[in-house]
Amino acid sequence: MNKRGSLFVEASILFPMFLLAILSICVLIRIIGTEENTIRSFAEEGQKIAKEAYVTQLDVMPESYSIELLEGIVHGTLLELRMLERLKKEDQLLKNPGIDRFSYLFSEGDRTGLIQCSIVYDIQLPMPLNFYRQLEFEQRLLFRGFIGAENHGEGMGFDSMEEPGDAEIVYVFPRAGERYHQLHCRIIEVYPREMILSPSLRKRYSPCKLCEADSLPWGSMVYCFDTSGRAYHKGSCSTVERYVIGVDREEAIENGFSPCAYCGG
Repeated sequence: MNKRGSLFVEASILFPMFLLAILSICVLIRIIGTEENTIRSFAEEGQKIAKEAYVTQLDVMPESYSIELLEGIVHGTLLELRMLERLKKEDQLLKNPGIDRFSYLFSEGDRTGLIQCSIVYDIQLPMPLNFYRQLEFEQRLLFRGFIGAENHGEGMGFDSMEEPGDAEIVYVFPRAGERYHQLHCRIIEVYPREMILSPSLRKRYSPCKLCEADSLPWGSMVYCFDTSGRAYHKGSCSTVERYVIGVDREEAIENGFSPCAYCGG
């Protein structure tokens, strides 16, 4: 009788642990499956962007392409819209996806026509008693647009790909300015930044009612005040007198901009 009672106690202790281990494995499988599905979709959509880069480099556009359409398309927004539409249908666990740090056809040393971007998203895991656990993820891509060879350099190895190489962004007044500034410089913090209207931006800002910015299509240039207000504006809005844009520090120096005396650039 004592032996049977001992086995019952051991089973009552080990069974919950065994059940917890099985549930943990199931959750891990679901997370890995969502990650694999996301990176596969991200890579396939990135491949489309790489192919479309060839069309933007043509001297003579085919009749089937509209020059106005090509000029109006912002590739980062196009990639984001494709990803949102695709992931919404493919995976119910994935929440709040968005494209971040998109750089299009930039050069790095002897390598030209590079495209890089990140996708950030949450995975919402259902828990007992209607609770949810939300995990944050980020995946990055670096690839080359299909624009043909321009320079001949050494190929990029895996070690080079894994090294962080983000451009150092500074901010300038594009219409009238001689200095470049850090984002939080007191000279520029009262002015709006030029940004691209995308689904992720629309989550953070609402359209300005004064200039009826809600009529703007995706990919339009809009202007947002970081330190005051939560609206985006048209360039013709009365609140937008001057604005700043983000550029690479090296590009700013090449264009004759010097560092700000207050923030050091």
